[in-house]
Amino acid sequence: MKNNLLKLLVVALLLIPAGNAYGGDWQIDIDHSAAHFSIQHMTIALVRGHFANLTGTGTFDNETGNLTGLKITIGAASVDTGVVKRDDHLRSKDFFE
Repeated sequence: MKNNLLKLLVVALLLIPAGNAYGGDWQIDIDHSAAHFSIQHMTIALVRGHFANLTGTGTFDNETGNLTGLKITIGAASVDTGVVKRDDHLRSKDFFE
């Protein structure tokens, strides 16, 4: 699971426009962004899904354009794996509640 969260973070970083000479805060473009994941289930199946509710801000240094901060919020209730029963289970207290 930690590996999947790292993948989500990397994807989110790629969605923030490059800072270059522009500093300050940049909002993640929620119309063109999603947090996708895949996880091995019982070593025989790969389950893929995404979280549709994603917001975030990247903060860039005014002088260097380097990323200096990142805040991402992912709505756990927006999980979608394409299987309603599995999604309902993921939204239960067993996982994200």
